Amino acid sequence: MADMRRDLSAFRVSEARPRGAERCFKGLAKLAQLNIELAPSTNEKRENSNSHVVDFVEVTIPRYSTYQFKSHFRMFPEAFDVLQAWIEPHLPQERGFSNRTKLLATLWLLANKETFRSVADRFAMNKGSLHRCVMMICRTLVANQGEVIQWPERDALEKLAEKWQQKAGMPGVVGALDGTYIPILGTSGPRRESYICRKGFPAMHLQVVCDSSLKFLYVQTGNVGSVHDSLCLQDMRSVPPFRITRRTTATSVSPSW
Repeated sequence: MADMRRDLSAFRVSEARPRGAERCFKGLAKLAQLNIELAPSTNEKRENSNSHVVDFVEVTIPRYSTYQFKSHFRMFPEAFDVLQAWIEPHLPQERGFSNRTKLLATLWLLANKETFRSVADRFAMNKGSLHRCVMMICRTLVANQGEVIQWPERDALEKLAEKWQQKAGMPGVVGALDGTYIPILGTSGPRRESYICRKGFPAMHLQVVCDSSLKFLYVQTGNVGSVHDSLCLQDMRSVPPFRITRRTTATSVSPSW
């Protein structure tokens, strides 16, 4: 009698499984059909693709206060106007977006942790156009950085030393040297460990010298995160204003004047 009950229960379970699967497949088919019916048409997709934030550059940004502008773009409006006036002669003449829009969109993307999709929507672009603008602005800045980041001439160095002495009481100083890490996306492969810095994330070195007003006089980057600071310091020997006499001490770097 017990064997018959086990056989009967096994039969009921095996019979219920196909029925349950069939009901599941029918439910999925109904959902798929509903999704097809509710999917937008081609014309609706084209209309929706042109829907962006309206007049963000022309109306919203001019309403920002000075500190709102700085919080979003990491610079004051006056500094942005100077940057725009300097970079515009270096940009190609194109139809479409204005140079101001391209520069604002690039700065917003670089200064905030937002995706290409959200920034493109904010500045009424598509993702491809935003990517092209960002790459063009960044390449232009790198190609012409020598016009702005320059080591001063001998006469200017003496004035910089006077300013440092007035500010910090240290004679004979023309600049402050320091470095930091630029976080990057991790790479895979046998060289991955080379990019891991001492703080535990993939990065590249940035080394700068600035004057008493925090203006950059020298910038060097490119070394991977695991490289020691002393080796980054040695790279300065290729720069004419400096000479290296020792390998590991910061005091070994001295201006050639």
